[in-house]
Amino acid sequence: MMAFDYSGFGVSTGHSNEQTIYENIDAVYRYMLKNLGVLEGDVILIGFSMGTAAVIDLAAKQQKVAGLILIAPFTSILRVIGRDPERDNTCCLDQFSSFDKAPWVKARTLICHGRCDSIVSVNHGAALQKRFSNATTPFWVDDATHQVGACKEPYISVSSALHNALPSLPQLTQSAPFYYKFK
Repeated sequence: MMAFDYSGFGVSTGHSNEQTIYENIDAVYRYMLKNLGVLEGDVILIGFSMGTAAVIDLAAKQQKVAGLILIAPFTSILRVIGRDPERDNTCCLDQFSSFDKAPWVKARTLICHGRCDSIVSVNHGAALQKRFSNATTPFWVDDATHQVGACKEPYISVSSALHNALPSLPQLTQSAPFYYKFK
């Protein structure tokens, strides 16, 4: 498992914008392939909120990734602001338009979203679900807010969905897969 902060987030320095976020995830992906010997078909991308846009962008360009897990995804910035996740036309000023990139993603995709999310409506997850060609059954968490990733329940579902989609992966049995060590 590889985790990192985007420029301007967490402990990373620099400034954040749409382009640098895409460049950051691309650099990490290339590093994994070149320096760590990871195979493209073994990569499962996981993104939370803003990170889902970066994951979708990378998967749309790198067709060999094994899967995506999107936690609290959004369709685009202006669609969040305008509360219209399924708006067909993307404004030229819009950013992070996962709505437009989702149809290009070939990897198996699992969407997890809290039904009580007041920051990014679960309708964004539902709108994206329709746009992916290889989406699994989504996992809507009834009492979860935007911090759905802090809940124990989604990880159990993610583990099952991953195991069903990619049987070669070991079944996760711990409450949070971030502590699971793959062999």
